[in-house]
Amino acid sequence: MLQLVAGGIAFEAYPPLTGTDPFLASIPTEDWRPASWDTANADRRLDAEALSAVSRFSVFVNAEEGGAESGSVSVDAIRAVP
Repeated sequence: MLQLVAGGIAFEAYPPLTGTDPFLASIPTEDWRPASWDTANADRRLDAEALSAVSRFSVFVNAEEGGAESGSVSVDAIRAVP
């Protein structure tokens, strides 16, 4: 899971982690949603105003029931483009 805090709101995106071949993940702004626990901001969307106030970016690898018990994830670069 990717998470960024913009304008005080945590937005999340879930790129696929299937397969073993390297790939480029591109996540459009409309695919980012407020964190599920932030019900007060459930209808907010990541927009230019929020993007001008990004204070944190995090990468999390979540366990999934029945998923892989080990593995690796490599990140070569992260960039935001308009």
